[in-house]
Amino acid sequence: MRAGLLLLVPVLLAQTLPLDVRRGEREGTVVFAVPGASLPLVQEGADWVGQLEMVYRVMGADGQVMDQAAETVPLRVTAAQKAAMASQAVRIARPLPAVAGAVELRVAMTVRPAGTQFAGTMALGGATFQVDTNVALVPFQVEKSTGSFLTDLRAEEIRLLEDGVAREVALQMVGRQGPAAVPVDITLLHDRSGSMGDTSAYNAEVFRKGLLDEFPNVRIAIYGFSDDLVRFTPHTRDVEALNRASALVASIAPRSTPLFSSISRTIGGFDLGRAAVRILIVLSDGKASRADSDSFASVLQTARRAGVAIYPVLVATPMPAKVSPPPPPPPRPPVPRNKKGEPATPVNQTADVEMRRMQQAQGTAALSESVADYGRLARSGGMLLTLVPSGNSLPGLFAEIAKTLRYSYVASYRPSKGTREVKVEMVYKKRGKVIGGVRTVVR
Repeated sequence: MRAGLLLLVPVLLAQTLPLDVRRGEREGTVVFAVPGASLPLVQEGADWVGQLEMVYRVMGADGQVMDQAAETVPLRVTAAQKAAMASQAVRIARPLPAVAGAVELRVAMTVRPAGTQFAGTMALGGATFQVDTNVALVPFQVEKSTGSFLTDLRAEEIRLLEDGVAREVALQMVGRQGPAAVPVDITLLHDRSGSMGDTSAYNAEVFRKGLLDEFPNVRIAIYGFSDDLVRFTPHTRDVEALNRASALVASIAPRSTPLFSSISRTIGGFDLGRAAVRILIVLSDGKASRADSDSFASVLQTARRAGVAIYPVLVATPMPAKVSPPPPPPPRPPVPRNKKGEPATPVNQTADVEMRRMQQAQGTAALSESVADYGRLARSGGMLLTLVPSGNSLPGLFAEIAKTLRYSYVASYRPSKGTREVKVEMVYKKRGKVIGGVRTVVR
């Protein structure tokens, strides 16, 4: 019997045809498109009959089967329907198996009576919170008056306003794990310009203990910039790849700071076709180059349209343990005067000194404006954080991000066509205030 089975395997493989597997139009469904011309059916009176035997296998990242199901679908079509099938596919919609941490759905289908086989796969993107592309996700938190975060929010306690009009909304907590965990893509963008200290002093344990162990739905990417933007790794859960990428951040030569244009380009690195919470953590002192080709306003608009919440981390210079009083200023030399008592300094020299003073003042004002604009990027839905660079400061940052994810919610809804401004607000203001909850949705 065992030898007979071995002889049949090549025959079955030779008959296997590709099966088109894709997400359905309805949330949480998958569609199999079977080529109609390849369906062997048997005539039974005025109708044509057959059956499909389908096996679903949900695969993990290690190649192991995480879930499996089988079903039989009977087929009965009229002669007219069978003739039409020759030029089109037969589409069969089924619920999508939901398994946390799944990366691929494999489907094998056998069509009886002739035994023709089809097989196909569909990537699940590392998570099983499946929404179609017509659903927009709006992440937010609710902070109580005590400073802690609300953890028992219900959908009826919020309003989602699309251009000021309330829309029907579903609510889910990001930190709540399980079969329907919301996928989260996080990008770390390091400013490696000359004014920055070393913020790349972290290793694999920071990723593992800080985020990946607690959140199986999180992927991380690492970028860095000075004159040019460099992507060291795309979004991944591979700790070794993240470790190698973090070690390469310091290889960027410290030069200029095209801060806002680098942020804008990094936003373009997110998979915007994937239904996920998208977070961009930028580590910078906020001192943008004057020649930067982008601006705060345009980056904020780009982030809101892409559904990316920016967390600007303002990297501050550590203060010395003991601050000594400044030395007294040197005594001013006496100003030479003429016989009328007027200063004898040449007019052109006085003008030069005044010009230099004005240029210095203007430079400081421009610098302050750049840092302020950098902080205001948190209006994209994130939060301004302050980091004193040192070898052990980044674990604290990751702990802050983990707390953000733990107490974040996602409001999902079906947007109207066009460009829409979306805002989440509390029905009962006393329950707390919304942090984030803003998006520009384009459909």
